[in-house]
Amino acid sequence: SLHYDQWLATYAKLRRNTARSIGCEAAEVAIVKNTSEGIAMVAAGLAWRAGDKVVAFHEEFPSNYYPWKRLESRGV
Repeated sequence: SLHYDQWLATYAKLRRNTARSIGCEAAEVAIVKNTSEGIAMVAAGLAWRAGDKVVAFHEEFPSNYYPWKRLESRGV
């Protein structure tokens, strides 16, 4: 698209600046659409094993509850 190169440059700069501010490498920074997407990615992406535990607030917002709740089927 017309401004795709500018978008990529802005995205890369955001990752570099974020990495610098939290003390990691830019490759370790993930940019997601929203918190719900990020939580779901983390919940699905970790190497969970049966018996692992998740601690959550009882009245958590649904989008931060159900990604973890789905892990029950895997014994977490």
